[in-house]
Amino acid sequence: MVVGSWSVDESNKSSTFRELWATGLVLKSFAPLLRGKEVLHRTDNKNTEIILSIGSRKSDLHNEAVNIYRLCREFNIRLTVEWISRDLNGVADELSRIEDSNDYKLDPSCFAYLDKCLGPHTVDRFATVKTRQLDRLCTRFLNPGCEAVGAFSVSLAWDYNWMCPPPYLVSRVLRHMSDRGKDGTLLVTEWHPSPWWPLLITKRGTWRRFVTNSLRIQPYEGIFIPGAAGSCAFTTGVPPFGLLLLQPLLICDSHIGT
Repeated sequence: MVVGSWSVDESNKSSTFRELWATGLVLKSFAPLLRGKEVLHRTDNKNTEIILSIGSRKSDLHNEAVNIYRLCREFNIRLTVEWISRDLNGVADELSRIEDSNDYKLDPSCFAYLDKCLGPHTVDRFATVKTRQLDRLCTRFLNPGCEAVGAFSVSLAWDYNWMCPPPYLVSRVLRHMSDRGKDGTLLVTEWHPSPWWPLLITKRGTWRRFVTNSLRIQPYEGIFIPGAAGSCAFTTGVPPFGLLLLQPLLICDSHIGT
C-alpha cells in the first residue's frame, strides 16, 4: 500500500495536480515491480483521465503527465487510464485520508552535525520520502526509493543505522536490534514515565549495560520538521522534554531485563 500526506505548498495546489502527482508517486514506488507490464490506473478525477490521455493547456498539469509517461517509457510500462465514479472508489478514498502524526524528522542541520560526530550513518530506518535524512531509507508505507517497508522487516546488522522512531515504537526497536551490536544511533525522547524508560535505565538510575554512549540534546523551536502539513506530533514551540542519542553495544533480552 502506498500512503502519503501533502505538504503545505502541495495542499494549495489544485485537486487535479495532486491527483497527477499522486499517480506519479505510486508509479515510482511500484515501477521496478511493474516493468514490462500493462497497468490499468483507475481514478475518480475526470480531469486526470483526460490529461493523461490528451495532455493539458496548463503547463504544470501537462508537465506532470509528461513525467508520468517518461517513467512508463523508462520501465516499459503500458499505462491505461480509466475514470470511475467516486461511489465506486470508497476504499481508496478512505485510505487517502490517513494522517500520520509521526511523519517528522530531526532538523537536518542538527542531524548533519550528529552524523559527523556519531556516524557516518548508512540507512534512515524510520522515514518517508519527505523526511529522509539519508539516501537509503525504510518507510512505514511504500515510498519511492525505499529499500524496505517497515524497519522491523529487515535486519539492522551490517549497517550503521539512524533510528528516529515514534516514541511508541522504542520498546520494539530495542527488541529488534541485532545480537551483533553496534547497530547505530537511536534517538529517544526523555520521558521518564514512558513504558520503555525502564528498558534503558536501571533502578539505580544508571544506563543499562548495552548503552555504551549517550548524548543529550537540548531541544529548541524547530528541532522537529514535519514531513507534511499537520503531520508532526510535536507541533510548534520548544518541546517540553529532552532528547537522548544512544549508541548501544549489544542488545538482547537478558540485557534488557537486568
